[in-house]
Order: sequence, then C-alpha cells, then structure tokens
Amino acid sequence: MLKSHFFKLFLAISLFYYCFIQPAFSFQTGKETVEFLVNTFLIWNGEQNQDKLRMETANYIAYRQMAQESIGSLNWDKLSNAQKYQYTQLFEKLIEKKFYPRWHKLFNRGKITINNEIKVDDEIYVRSILQENDDSDEVTWKFKKIDGNLKLVSLALNKKDLMNKISHRLKKKYDKLGYDKYIKSFTKFEEDSE
Repeated sequence: MLKSHFFKLFLAISLFYYCFIQPAFSFQTGKETVEFLVNTFLIWNGEQNQDKLRMETANYIAYRQMAQESIGSLNWDKLSNAQKYQYTQLFEKLIEKKFYPRWHKLFNRGKITINNEIKVDDEIYVRSILQENDDSDEVTWKFKKIDGNLKLVSLALNKKDLMNKISHRLKKKYDKLGYDKYIKSFTKFEEDSE
C-alpha cells in the first residue's frame, strides 16, 4: 500500500514537471507520449483543479481530427469554422467524461509494458501489453505528428479500435439529426453529466 502511494506521488511530481516547469515540452517518440498519457490517466480524477493537466493532455490527443472522423469528412467540410470549433470542444468533453475515468481504472488495475514502436508512412504505432493478474490485453496507440507534437489519433484494445467504435455511433446519430439537433444532444449530455 505504501509503495502505491510513493508511486502516485512520483507520478504527480513528474506530471507537475511536465505541466508547469516544462510547458513547451514535446515528446520525440511515441513511447514517451504513451508513458505521459498513461501516467496522466493514472492520477486523473476529473476534478476542476486539474485544468492545467487537462490542457497539457489535450496537446497530445488529436481531438480535432477525431471530431472530424466521428462525423465523416463530408459532414465536416459543410461546417463553418465556428461550428468545427464548437463541435471539437464538445467532442473533447465527451471523450474526457466517457473514457478518461475508464482509462484511469484500467491503468490503475494493471501494469502496462511498452513493447515496440513502428512507423508506417506518417503514422506511429506503439504496441503495449496491459497485464492484470493472469489476464493480458494488447493496447495499440496510433499517433500522427500534428502541429509539431505527436498526437494520439486512435487507441485499440485487443485490436478493437475505440475511435472506429465511437465514430460509427456518432456519425449515425449526426446523419439522423443534423448539426443543430446533434449539438443540442451533446449539450444535454453535458448537463446530465454534471
């Protein structure tokens, strides 16, 4: 138990360094970015005082690209810049509320080991194993270099791509509702979550 507290303290100090002392820090490899994200999710609790941590983490997750993929390029291209910005902000909050707590539990229950990093064209894949007792899951992180940072564009658990899964549901809903009603449904989700 004491070992766990020291580990969490070490993670908190490391993240404090990355967020406050080195705000312009840019990771050079996918492995470094994975380590940062895993450590972030380990101490994530969703409280308001984690705004700096939230902003720093957003530097390494491609929310705009994910938002675009979630409704499809044809729908995205029809939006104004203001609508794209609004939707990206709401999409980021959705991911934060839906997945950050899950990743927190997942990474706290098990131990992640990074196996290898592979570059394919402009994408970097980092393969890792999440070990929990006798069970193990493969976690594949997909990154692209965007605005000078390696940014997470997708995460697959045992070859099930979470971005594909969420995009399928969101695009279907968007196609049915259109932008205005779709945005209202996101806003309602936000209000119900608070």
